[in-house]
Amino acid sequence: MQMESLLSFMFLVLIISPIIASMPERHIDYSLYQLQLAQDSWRVLYLRGDFSDLKDQDRYYLESEFDLIRSQTGFCIFMEGITFTNCRDGEPHPPVTSISRTIFYDHQPKNVTFSLRH
Repeated sequence: MQMESLLSFMFLVLIISPIIASMPERHIDYSLYQLQLAQDSWRVLYLRGDFSDLKDQDRYYLESEFDLIRSQTGFCIFMEGITFTNCRDGEPHPPVTSISRTIFYDHQPKNVTFSLRH
């Protein structure tokens, strides 16, 4: 009886092994987490007043605020491509996640793209 059960188990393992090996590896999708992180980063900057009527000379202040968020999240932040960013190392930066928001820029409302990249 034990020999039959051992042979049955070995046959089962022999049949199931190739099936399990051929299954594609599953990757965790972090896109919803990254979208929430982008929205939270935007909200923090907005509530701190960092987007209150931006001008070109406010770039360095805003980028230092981006650095503060990068130290806590590990993400590079881009606003309007590389107009405002804390990652100016010359490499192409494909965005991980992007959201569209409206700010006041030189006393005019402007739609901007806010992006995160790991």
